Amino acid sequence: MNREDLLNTILNYFKQKGMLSDLEKDILSTLEKYTERPFDRKGAEQKVIENNSRYPEIFTLISASPGIQNKPFTESSDVEVHNNLYLQIEAMWAKNIQEHNMKNPC
Repeated sequence: MNREDLLNTILNYFKQKGMLSDLEKDILSTLEKYTERPFDRKGAEQKVIENNSRYPEIFTLISASPGIQNKPFTESSDVEVHNNLYLQIEAMWAKNIQEHNMKNPC
C-alpha cells in the first residue's frame, strides 16, 4: 500500500470510529504533523521524540529496520525527519491493528 492510500485508510477509519484510544489519538496527531504545510521541522522533531518515549518498542522496531540510520536531528534533512514521522505512523497503525485483533479475534 502506498503512503497516500495508507493515510487515507487511517483517516477514514478514524472518521467512522468516533471514540479513539490513546494510541489512535497519537496516530492522528502524528498524521496531522506529517501532513502539515508548510512543514514544521521543529514540531516534527518534537513529535518524533514524543512518540519514541511513549512507544519505545516502535522506536526499536524502526531503528532495526534495514536501511535506517540513527543520527541526531542536526544531521538529518527535512526529508528524513518527515520520513521518520511516516514510519512512526505506519508502525503505530500496525500496533493498533494488532491490539484490535487481540481484543476481537475472528
